[in-house]
Amino acid sequence: MSIAFVIRYPFHFFLYQRIAHFLAGEVEFVLDTQEIARAPLRGRLSETFRSFLERSAVPYRIYNRTTAPVDFFNRYDVLVANTFSDTLALEANQRRKKVRLMYGYAKELWNFGVWSRHFDLTFTFGEYAERMLEPLSRCVSVGVPQFDAWFADKRPRRRYDREILPGIDTAKQTLLYLPTHGDLASLPHVAAELTEAAQYFNVIVKPHSLTLAWEPEFLAPYRDRPGVMLLDDFLDTAEVLRYADVVLSDNSGAIFDALLVDVPIVILDFWQQPYFAESHRVLEKLDATRWRIPLTHAGSIEQRVKSDPDLSIGEIVTKPSDIAGALERVFITHRQRSKTREQLRIRLFKYRDGRSSERVATALRALQGEPRRGMKPLAKAIDRRIATALSGLEAEASYLEREIQRHIPY
Repeated sequence: MSIAFVIRYPFHFFLYQRIAHFLAGEVEFVLDTQEIARAPLRGRLSETFRSFLERSAVPYRIYNRTTAPVDFFNRYDVLVANTFSDTLALEANQRRKKVRLMYGYAKELWNFGVWSRHFDLTFTFGEYAERMLEPLSRCVSVGVPQFDAWFADKRPRRRYDREILPGIDTAKQTLLYLPTHGDLASLPHVAAELTEAAQYFNVIVKPHSLTLAWEPEFLAPYRDRPGVMLLDDFLDTAEVLRYADVVLSDNSGAIFDALLVDVPIVILDFWQQPYFAESHRVLEKLDATRWRIPLTHAGSIEQRVKSDPDLSIGEIVTKPSDIAGALERVFITHRQRSKTREQLRIRLFKYRDGRSSERVATALRALQGEPRRGMKPLAKAIDRRIATALSGLEAEASYLEREIQRHIPY
């Protein structure tokens, strides 16, 4: 095995599943448990994840804090991940080629952040993302591998009938709610409105993977609600979308998943521009290992589709009580916005031909035989500035530690 797909949450598996088909015998999934091992439901999540991988019949190995990294990663030439992590930064992995597979639009402070400088190659969805990331990493636009089945299968089938259909009333249309996590999540604000909507729609709630792992309090109002189905992270969002007549989202990349497959979208806009410039910019320590950091800004693409008439792709809702009216209008206005949506799809997604996974597999094979090119000039300059700042912080911390020791009364 020379390629590893490094995954940390269940949804990561679905990013690579179809790609792995084209790399059979050349790739393994590496379940990096270092993050989920700290989550509130860590025991249940780890066991369920392992069972899921067994049922999926893919080659996989588990990396945890007790594993010797040199021995574990020695078999791989290329590590593929959707974000940079402590595992990729290990000394044992310094010489390995690292590849980023983009997994969504939205939250551009994070999505197009300087951490992308660590990747030898980045697979993007299209021209928009490539333009943003090209200064930091060599980019190749491939489309969206996770959605290949939407465009490749001549006779598409729905994969989750057993899980979803028992909760579906065929006389109703289906509303799929795909919220984001953290301070940008709408989950705490719309439980009553979705309960009301369940009178007229089948309501499916599929939370963000980080909410499922770290924010169980957000989910309590949705459990055991009549007419509301709560899904976990072990179902592929791309396939769940086949059951949706309309999508409801907030600051999530799911907005653009719905755009890609042309499902009508209602977008929640409860966060006004001052929030992104002020409160959202505040760093907050959540626990011993996690921080809340700024993820987005008013000019990020998921905010612009809420305010820019030239990017109007769905109904915009500024307060929860307006959700019902937007759900009535969206099926009419969806047809009226068809040209705008197609123009934006062309900018965001270079390919919609069902061959994105094949492109990634071909590029990964080619990368194995190439020498490492090193960081791009801007990425290298950023890396030096960060290293200098960190060394200054370390020196200051050492000084403060000495001063504290000097003044401790014994």
